Amino acid sequence: MDISVDLLPQAARIVKYVTTQPLWVLITEATVILGTAAKWVKPIARFVEWAHGRRAIAIAESLKRMTHVASFNDAEIREAVQQYITPDASNVDPTDDDDLRDFASVREGIFAVVERALSAGSSARLLILADSGMGKTTLLLNIFARELKKPAKRRREMALVPLGRADADEQIKAVTDKRNTILLLDALDEDTQAIDDHKLRLQQIMGLSADFKSVIMTCRTQFFANDKTIPTTSGVARVGPKKAGTQGSQHFQRMYLLPFTPRQIDEYLRTITPWYGLRKRRRAHHLVARIPELTVRPMLLGLLPDLLRREDEFSELWDLYHFMVDSWLMRESHWIEPQELLGVSKKVAVDIYLNRYARRSERLSLDDLAVLLERSSSSIETWKLTGRSLLNRDSAGNYKFAHRSIMEFLFVAALVGGSDECASVMWTDMMRDLFLSWGRSASDEASLARAQCLLEQIGLSDTGIFPIVETYEPATRIEAQWVRRAVGRSTDMRAKAGIPTAWRKWTSRVIERQNVVRAYEFSEGLVWQCVDMRTTPDPEVFRVHRKEDQYLDRKHCEWTRPTLAEFYSLTQVLVAHDAFPLHEDDLYWLRDEDTQNLAMARLRRTGKEPAAVAEFRDGARLIVANVASITEDWALDVYAVPKVQGRAQGRQHYPVATMALQVVVWRGRAEDRWTTEARDPDWSMRNQASRSR
Repeated sequence: MDISVDLLPQAARIVKYVTTQPLWVLITEATVILGTAAKWVKPIARFVEWAHGRRAIAIAESLKRMTHVASFNDAEIREAVQQYITPDASNVDPTDDDDLRDFASVREGIFAVVERALSAGSSARLLILADSGMGKTTLLLNIFARELKKPAKRRREMALVPLGRADADEQIKAVTDKRNTILLLDALDEDTQAIDDHKLRLQQIMGLSADFKSVIMTCRTQFFANDKTIPTTSGVARVGPKKAGTQGSQHFQRMYLLPFTPRQIDEYLRTITPWYGLRKRRRAHHLVARIPELTVRPMLLGLLPDLLRREDEFSELWDLYHFMVDSWLMRESHWIEPQELLGVSKKVAVDIYLNRYARRSERLSLDDLAVLLERSSSSIETWKLTGRSLLNRDSAGNYKFAHRSIMEFLFVAALVGGSDECASVMWTDMMRDLFLSWGRSASDEASLARAQCLLEQIGLSDTGIFPIVETYEPATRIEAQWVRRAVGRSTDMRAKAGIPTAWRKWTSRVIERQNVVRAYEFSEGLVWQCVDMRTTPDPEVFRVHRKEDQYLDRKHCEWTRPTLAEFYSLTQVLVAHDAFPLHEDDLYWLRDEDTQNLAMARLRRTGKEPAAVAEFRDGARLIVANVASITEDWALDVYAVPKVQGRAQGRQHYPVATMALQVVVWRGRAEDRWTTEARDPDWSMRNQASRSR
């Protein structure tokens, strides 16, 4: 029978019925139908919730069966697997890009990458790197959950071990059928032994896991100082016959989790906003576009439903974490007074971090927690604190924060609130980012006074926060986008935004002697030197050719011209100390260049037109005007001058006649150099070029 033909008469009867009935009858019947459907909404929702709960319990039981330890509770697992958006991955580090959201390398769904690695044969070793809050632990839980969905015959055995636990080694040893098991190792950066010596600890871990069929390990990207220190081999020799060309030791395949694409963001927004909430969805897109951290850190993306209910405007990482913790405090206010709960939470975070080496983990026992509450004279009962959402309990009865970055935020919050002991230890990269973000967010007098106290009196040398930027690499393409990135006007990661402007006068020094000025920026490890043009009647005398670009001082230390980012930092230091020796309306050489152009910077009074460039020779053209407002009176413009082709050099391009003023910069331990040179009557530069480019 043709079903479509059979349905046509029924459809015709329905249409005839609807068109012939009075409106009130149709409304009544529609109301009855909707009312009947509404009765099923809550039961269906309860069933879905029950199903999610059963799945979380099944995953938890399977995890415990493999290692005999319940490292994750049902609530953690349920939160991880619900509304999960699969991230992409790449074998190229996205942090090398100035704006992580614009990262455009070859990207692929992480599950496809994992499946290919695990299917390629035994002994696969996969290292997954990502920043804090990008979902490394959640990824491993979802890898495990996906495997449980497979038919029993196709299902592979997996064991998940958090390396931040003191008993991680015992959990690895507890797995019986290692040769048929895939080992998932979470958070190498939280392993206290790895923090001391990651090479030695990694070799130990790989030795323990050598017999496993495959190993997948996660770690924060910033845990390693640079790309060269990221391990490529496990240090454990392969056992058994090897194919020709196979390495003697097990090789790590390195993959990086990538920020969400617009398509993935839209997919998530559709899950948290109803189909009729188009206005709310547009506002969500606006928030995501304005706050890069939301796309880079899925954990923070989970704040969107709460953010959409508020009118506050957030732009800093610090503000997002502050909002998240404040929301939690308000939810628990019927149990515990918010400020008291916040104070105790800070103390717990400080105690966990300061004593992590002694405990060999970032966890706190119930007894230690009770002692801490008693010592802090808190009226909060232990059961109230341990039952709340920011602290999770493991099977051994130890407590940890629901996410490590929450502990890091509370640690920094304790520091800025007066806990000076937090400045006596090495910080994590996330603590550094949060501290700098606090400086850019908090501009009230009390916050500025605390920042000055920390920077000038208490000191932050033990934290490892300085220098903030190891090096400023020169540009390879002179264009407007590069200019905006260099001075922090693009939506790049806040970690690259540098020292807060208001702090410059506390992190820098300026020495003026005769007609020379030397500026020191401790936070960035930079020292600049330039001629004081305020005392020079004729700037023409000090103009030089671009190729004279490297110098040696009396101590044979190398100086070069600054990049645009370094030149911009210099202007901020000079303004902070009310010393501005640079010449108005003249060009200064920069180190940045591409194959066709050399970059220059120009300081201009804001009342003058930026397009007035007639006085500049050799075709200097404006790239970006008003790229940065240094003060109300001064602005920075960036120009490019074309290279010309010389006869003797054949096709090599170089500047022939162009001359401009110059600043030179030295990179290193600026504070140590200032300590010495502040007492040195003669630190002037040799006017001798060491070599030409």
